Amino acid sequence: MDNENSPQPNNTPNAVSNNTPGQDIPPVPTISAQPPAPVRQPGAAQTAPVKKPHNYAFLGLGVLILLAIFLPNSSAAQALAYPIIILGAIAGIKFFIDSIRSSRRVNNVLAKSFVVFGGLGVGVVIFIVCLIAGAIVGFAKDPHPQSTG
Repeated sequence: MDNENSPQPNNTPNAVSNNTPGQDIPPVPTISAQPPAPVRQPGAAQTAPVKKPHNYAFLGLGVLILLAIFLPNSSAAQALAYPIIILGAIAGIKFFIDSIRSSRRVNNVLAKSFVVFGGLGVGVVIFIVCLIAGAIVGFAKDPHPQSTG
């Protein structure tokens, strides 16, 4: 019985195949740049989120602003203006430093200067907003306001 009309290929060494040489090679899986995400098993412990110090600083700035809004007029509430201004300066400087660090990955000189000057501008705006907020808190929470009359 001949295998000439059979749909399955003949694997004998003497058989002539109509396939091109590249069709017999199985596809090669590609290697992705990102490692696969780990599969979470049911009942396995979850990893805790990473706690960074600057998150606590921003939380502290928010708490100070909330205290400045809701505390009654007193010298303690008026003194909250200084930490608000100081933390605003720290946040502005941190933003500028982060923009300089991120500009190192950019190869284009124009884009790099845009990132640096943009970071400087946003850092200055952060500081000015906190400076104005501190001035408002300092004047609004005065325990002994001067009256006109």
